[in-house]
Amino acid sequence: MPDPSAADVAMFQAAIDTAREAVLWVDGEGRFVYVNARACSWLGYAREELGRLHVWDVDVGMTPERWAHVWKQTLIGGLTETAYRRKDGVVVPVEVSAKDLEVDGQRLCVAFVRDATERRAVTEALRRTQAAVDKARDPIFWVKSDGSLAYVNEAACELLEYPREELLCLRMQDISPSPISWEDRWRRRREEGTLRFERVHRAKSGREIPVEVSVSVIVFEGEECHWVYTRDLTEQKRVQAEKARLEAELLHAQKLESVGRLAGGVAHDFNNMLTVILGYAELIGASFPDDTGLLESLAEIKKAACRSRDTTRQLLAFSRKQTIAPRAVDLNVLVAEAKNALLRLIGEHVTLLFLPGAALWKVKSDPAQLEQSLVNLVVNARDALPEGGHITIATGNVHLDAADCRNRADAVPGDYVVLSVSDDGVGMDEQTLSHIFEPFFSTKEVGKGTGLTLATVYGAIKQNNGFIDVTSAKGRGTTFRLHVPRTHGPGAEVPVATDHPPEPT
Repeated sequence: MPDPSAADVAMFQAAIDTAREAVLWVDGEGRFVYVNARACSWLGYAREELGRLHVWDVDVGMTPERWAHVWKQTLIGGLTETAYRRKDGVVVPVEVSAKDLEVDGQRLCVAFVRDATERRAVTEALRRTQAAVDKARDPIFWVKSDGSLAYVNEAACELLEYPREELLCLRMQDISPSPISWEDRWRRRREEGTLRFERVHRAKSGREIPVEVSVSVIVFEGEECHWVYTRDLTEQKRVQAEKARLEAELLHAQKLESVGRLAGGVAHDFNNMLTVILGYAELIGASFPDDTGLLESLAEIKKAACRSRDTTRQLLAFSRKQTIAPRAVDLNVLVAEAKNALLRLIGEHVTLLFLPGAALWKVKSDPAQLEQSLVNLVVNARDALPEGGHITIATGNVHLDAADCRNRADAVPGDYVVLSVSDDGVGMDEQTLSHIFEPFFSTKEVGKGTGLTLATVYGAIKQNNGFIDVTSAKGRGTTFRLHVPRTHGPGAEVPVATDHPPEPT
């Protein structure tokens, strides 16, 4: 290669002088033998001033002894980070790329110096941003245009139950399967801007998680990525479902209340008319005691009127307008006394079990109402066991706090005695359960039920400030739990529990 000409040297020096980086040539003594224009303007020195300085006058991490050690190395090179002090005393972080060269038989070190202030600021900002994102409470994903993951935060790993290294090996389609590909979503995002939609993410365990996804764009390592901000909707969906359920229960209770008022008014008027019908039937019979044909017709009239009167009594019970005589009642005693009558009602193909609760509290109620409610529930349970089975009556004490009552629209906190009637019969679906307490609603054949059995139970328990829980499923039986408030009035003393509780019958 021929020796460079003066023009070549001038061109080389012009190129160095116009470089954006500071260029400094240093000899073995640590002196600057040449600096370019950028080095002078950046450090604040004239070129002659820098020519009288040594490298340790500028590099705050350098000393004469250290330079001597560095110079003894056979090769000077590589990228290092240090700090330079300018003429005004300001210390600036720098990146230095050094290289050994030989010029005219003299060994020199050429250093290319770049101001690292901006890069360090960007790095620190990125570090802080990443730390904040990593500690964010909501899952965040950075998704490339092909659906692969560039970054996930800790919340994303916790939500999906993956370690970070394993999660970064997946694609968004693996986490959130959808007939719409991520490429299509990328195209939509370009057309519509930020996207927001609801999806279902699938955790490592297979658990499905409803989420709301907001998608925008960031640039990560020089590549355009989707910033996928995810919000777990599991709790929100649960609250919404719970709210909808409570609203439905409230509407149902209000509907029953309205129907009850209507039924009560009709029953009163109808009862008055039945009294007139029965009274005139009696008078006509007394006036014509020898007319056999007339008396037979009057007997049919009175029979129909009496059946109608029984119906009005049930309607009055449902509307909570029935006249009652409440007193302190021990439900264990009430059930035990009703047992023989219940056995005759259910027949031999059904087994009746009674599980009395120990030290049962007393309730203040009309015993006739409670006994009629028990009979109605047992008869209903019997009808749900066409092939035979078991009916279980149980009693017990329970205390309900505000949290327990939150899921029951008509319950208030307090002490209750629970009378439950369970069967292992045909059960009911949700649609049937939503109507069972409505008057004249029945699942039985025409002519085999009035549809007032459970309506009467509902009215009786509501009249005693209680409430009813029902659980049922098709083919898995039904359980009615009557909650009646505990009484603290006269006669409410709790019997002392014995060492040998009564055997189940």
